[in-house]
Amino acid sequence: MQSSRRSDYIIVGGGVVGLSIAYHLARLGASVIVVERRYVGSGSSTRNAANARAHFFNREASLLAWESLKRMYRLGRVLGYNTLFVRRGYLWLFYREEHLEGMRSYMKTWRELGIPEGRILDVDELARRYPFLNLKGIVGGYLADTNGRYHHDAVVRAYWKNCIKLGVQVLEYVEAEKITVKSGRAVGVETPVGLLEADKAIILAAGPWTRILAKTAGVDLPIEPIRKEAMVTEPLKITIRPLVINTKVNAYAQQTLRGEVLLSSATPLDVPTWSYQHTYQFPLRAAKAMVETIPALAAVNWLRQWAGHYATTPDHNPVLGYVDEVEGLAVASGFSGHGFMLAPAVGEYMALLLEKGYLHPVMAPFSPGRFREGRLIKEDLVIG
Repeated sequence: MQSSRRSDYIIVGGGVVGLSIAYHLARLGASVIVVERRYVGSGSSTRNAANARAHFFNREASLLAWESLKRMYRLGRVLGYNTLFVRRGYLWLFYREEHLEGMRSYMKTWRELGIPEGRILDVDELARRYPFLNLKGIVGGYLADTNGRYHHDAVVRAYWKNCIKLGVQVLEYVEAEKITVKSGRAVGVETPVGLLEADKAIILAAGPWTRILAKTAGVDLPIEPIRKEAMVTEPLKITIRPLVINTKVNAYAQQTLRGEVLLSSATPLDVPTWSYQHTYQFPLRAAKAMVETIPALAAVNWLRQWAGHYATTPDHNPVLGYVDEVEGLAVASGFSGHGFMLAPAVGEYMALLLEKGYLHPVMAPFSPGRFREGRLIKEDLVIG
């Protein structure tokens, strides 16, 4: 080893989750090192669709998402950086009555949790509000206008700049190779530039790579990388204001702040892989699905596409908190496509757990031990 560095905490992963945790730990007075194998935000944080919602089909995830969304509303003011957040809403389109009734029944749960539950739109109202939609086969919609979108790079940069101001060391292009464990406790991270030592804890926030690193400490976490793809068109006048979701084929379309139409869809190509290689088949499938929903898209030019990962768990919910097997080793991963939208609350709650020993009740259900204990949190409202 060529050098040795020491801090209270070492966070592996320089994406939005790792930076949010680092920011909140530093605000509490802790010393923090963040290790990122490429550049800050280079993984899923810069490959996501940049949406935030509070509506999930379980109480636990809905509460966590709502707490995070409230923080996202004011994040720009708190961090002193424009995150370009806009509340454009989500619009789910339903093709089966039982699915529409399922959404209607869950509105009661959201109301009980204090979450703005949105409203059901009949076909006539959909036609009046969104004349660009093809309503053939649609039985109704659900509009949640409290949800919105941000610019992912702006949010990452906001956290990163604030981390630097607070004295966090952010080591880019430094890969974590192994977790060092002594007498049952995680004490350091081995890297090409030397051993980084942690006096209090090591936090794995490395997306799907979290599982690989955890195994070096003798811990196996059920997180796997599922490749997801997206594409954008040429910029157009902004017309598609909400995120439009076709529930029949699990596809969506939305416009970016520049007016590009961003498309994504669940396809058979969503397979476990470490590759970021995108496929030729994806845009054909995604475009077909959304042209059926918004016919005018057929005349729009497709510009580019890319791939990223959902760090997916068996119940499509994150893994948050200390692992049971090794003292001083914590995890914030497995978000299953929802990491960016949950990062503001997760960073705050993880910092409270790590530095103050306080396990926030909203975060408690997502402990790593739930898989072993059979306490899975069922979630069916996974988009794209």
